[in-house]
Amino acid sequence: MSTNKPDIVVLGTIVFDIFVKGVSSFPKKGRAIPIEKFPYSIGGCGANSALVLSQLGAKVSLIGSIGDDHFGNYIKKKLSECNIRLELLSTKEKLPTSLSILFISKKGERSYLHSSGANEKINLSDKALFQISSAKIFHIGGAMLFPGFDGKPMAKSLKYAKKNRTLTSVDLGWDTSNQWLKKLELSLPYIDILMMNEAELKALTKKRKLESAVNYLHDKGPKVIIIKLGERGAFISKDILKVHVPAIKTKVIDTTAAGDSFAAGFLFSLINGGNLIDSVKLGNTLGALTVQKFGSLTDSINLKSVMKFAKMHYDFNSLT
Repeated sequence: MSTNKPDIVVLGTIVFDIFVKGVSSFPKKGRAIPIEKFPYSIGGCGANSALVLSQLGAKVSLIGSIGDDHFGNYIKKKLSECNIRLELLSTKEKLPTSLSILFISKKGERSYLHSSGANEKINLSDKALFQISSAKIFHIGGAMLFPGFDGKPMAKSLKYAKKNRTLTSVDLGWDTSNQWLKKLELSLPYIDILMMNEAELKALTKKRKLESAVNYLHDKGPKVIIIKLGERGAFISKDILKVHVPAIKTKVIDTTAAGDSFAAGFLFSLINGGNLIDSVKLGNTLGALTVQKFGSLTDSINLKSVMKFAKMHYDFNSLT
């Protein structure tokens, strides 16, 4: 592959995240609660996965939208410093950069306020389609979070990728409009790898049992289905392969971006010859590293340190 071609093209949400940590209660009307500091970082399903992939050593191109504002300028600078290709990143003058204010409990659990902003307008140019067709993997992060990309536009991009023999990967995200299958059904025949968490699986399929829900989705197209189970690890299904890979036990500071890091680890393993089980193990490893700090893994990892940590907890058959 030419050095000018990306290994992975990531299309996904890009967000500026502000954290309010250690939240046990909210102030009453007219009162205040002191907070020591407000950490902040790049967020969004697309940006989070792209950051991890790039730091591991993959050549990554990111498709997404930011606003022409302070938050957008900060994000663009940080992404560039992490060697992510940004020629497919668009700046929207009339829309603000997407913003989330995340309230993190003492147990690391989160709730948040969110403005979709520039993420509402994502368009695929001819240049973007060319990069998708030349990449090993086309990954959509937060597929249920683009109001302007639902239905036919998403299906069209995935169909184009498969036509050009690019592996397709989709990670869902929570659909606040509750239009799950209506949004995704046209895309399902063109998805090779479908990822989601357990709550998203139940909302999408309306089925309570994990394996019956997974089989229901297999019948609609995706060959590989991964269910992220948080502190319990992940479940992967392909044909007769049905395997639960336990998580790495670690102290949890903040669960934000853990699922996006999992996706990045899984996909990085695949493009480097990892089998499905080893790829889930690397995904779990990146998830465990992410929950040990606030926000995404913006500039704190490299492949050598990640594999050293991973091998303390897992045996690998196809990754060195």
